[in-house]
Amino acid sequence: MMRQFPEYGIMAIGVVRAGAAPHVVQPYIVAAVLISLATGLACGYFAGILISRFKIPAILATLRTQQLYTGIAVGITNGRPQSRLPLLDSKIGNTEFFGLFPLSFVLFLVIAVGVGLLLSRTRFGTYMYLYGTNPKAARYTGFNSASILRRTTCCPGSSPPSRASS
Repeated sequence: MMRQFPEYGIMAIGVVRAGAAPHVVQPYIVAAVLISLATGLACGYFAGILISRFKIPAILATLRTQQLYTGIAVGITNGRPQSRLPLLDSKIGNTEFFGLFPLSFVLFLVIAVGVGLLLSRTRFGTYMYLYGTNPKAARYTGFNSASILRRTTCCPGSSPPSRASS
């Protein structure tokens, strides 16, 4: 089920764009992560435009863009799996936190708490709740609901997916 999220296709594009020879990757890992997150933001924003401007249902826009981005990644890599990634990539998916929990689960909890704080403590979170509860009423409140929708679709694109399945 986790492989169905569009973030994996988006992250794959970012990793391919930021890729380098295995012995050179270590110094550029921060740049690769930043490029991946920027790519995710751009792809999420594109989905937001499809939803807000062209009125395409969110589920269709999300699934279609996932297939688009995965297809681009497959085209760039010629369908071959990318291996010989830095040791840090395998450590994130295989390290246990205090010997009890996988590190990817701990990262998930940190991100979940951050999203919870975003939703409960910010104006943006309040607008997200309002739009999600009743989009028609949200349009009458006077805030830019299309902007909120586009920024909302950027959020999953910029969050790092779990590497547990790697």
